[in-house]
Amino acid sequence: MKNPINVFDTIKDSFILYVKTAFGTRYPRFEDERNELLNRDKIFARAPWVGPLPEYKPSEYSISEIPSVPNLSLEELTIFKELAGSGLVGDFKLHQHQYEMIQKAMDGNHCVITSERVLVKQNLSFYLSLPI
Repeated sequence: MKNPINVFDTIKDSFILYVKTAFGTRYPRFEDERNELLNRDKIFARAPWVGPLPEYKPSEYSISEIPSVPNLSLEELTIFKELAGSGLVGDFKLHQHQYEMIQKAMDGNHCVITSERVLVKQNLSFYLSLPI
């Protein structure tokens, strides 16, 4: 994978070069001021923000492989798997905390979901808890 910061810098520099080339003037002071503005944060682009991605412990199950869920009959579990598998989420391996959340929520426990960032897989427990 390419370095995302280098990719960002290349795209930004290419656009600024395009502006200089396509809309160049004969006024050096204007060119310098425009260049300074285009390189300033929040004018043309934001400085990239990179945060760490935590590695979550995988579970042994994907949605279609969940063997049982508390308070769901086999028929209800089959309906749940079909609903989840119909485009709501992909059939990827769940993270252990997602699997545990489904089990605990359906066992009658009060569960709270918090997240610093929005990632599709992190929101799985929320989306799957709604139809249950």
